[in-house]
Amino acid sequence: MNPIPADVAAVVLAGGVGRRFGRPKALAMMDGISLVERAVEALSSGPADVYVSVSPALERPVARLVGSRRVIVDLVEQAPCEGPLRAFLTAASTLVSYSNLVFMPVDAPWASWRDLEPIYNASKAIGSGASYFSGEGIVHPLFLAARRKSLLTAAWTACWGRAEKRASAILRSLDPLILLGSSETRSPLALATVNTPQDLWRPSRVPAPAEGYILLEGHSILYKISSTMNSYYSALALEAEYKLYRRLGLLRLASHVLKDAAALNVSTSLIQQESMAGGLG
Repeated sequence: MNPIPADVAAVVLAGGVGRRFGRPKALAMMDGISLVERAVEALSSGPADVYVSVSPALERPVARLVGSRRVIVDLVEQAPCEGPLRAFLTAASTLVSYSNLVFMPVDAPWASWRDLEPIYNASKAIGSGASYFSGEGIVHPLFLAARRKSLLTAAWTACWGRAEKRASAILRSLDPLILLGSSETRSPLALATVNTPQDLWRPSRVPAPAEGYILLEGHSILYKISSTMNSYYSALALEAEYKLYRRLGLLRLASHVLKDAAALNVSTSLIQQESMAGGLG
């Protein structure tokens, strides 16, 4: 393990059961090695101590592959949220000796530490969180770097404020947040993920490149208002959040705001108009 453990830990998000894939992706083989072993090896080239976040069902099989000392088991009973959000909360709650945390999904076999280094440096520069966006307004919340304390606050807000399921909620609650264009990675393949067994040979979707960066600051208050206030103020906050993400070209986040409005059964004339028009897909 790295001799400077107080600075950064890298966490492989490997808790998914892989419903669409047909089996847990962490255990899938690629070029004779499991995806979880491949991810640990890729991150070990950097300065971080490497851990693997898993659901309770995957604790033993993953531990056999990477060693039990690396495995972090999701706090299932303590957290009402699910999936990666629960993994973010668990890591921020348990890896308390580290100042910074960096995450990548286990199903990104073409990524390495060098692809995470830009967001790691950006998160340290602003003292909060950083992630990637790619063309067509797509965000990549599972590629995340954050100050541990900032992440703990953001994950707590997302988990307890609304019992979220979508990983993108962490981007709406981390504040400030910088999103780097995907061209900061070594290759367009870095952010590509495996969704089907065929993708192990060639990814079916490669994110379109994006340049520059987007800095979000103060946006989390809108997310908090929509989680805690009455329907009138929730609707206004969601409309403001929708307009912000739409203006910045973050179409995936904007579409999630519309879905929240439907789930919370709140609306404004703009939200109703956009939802009836089919939103943003």
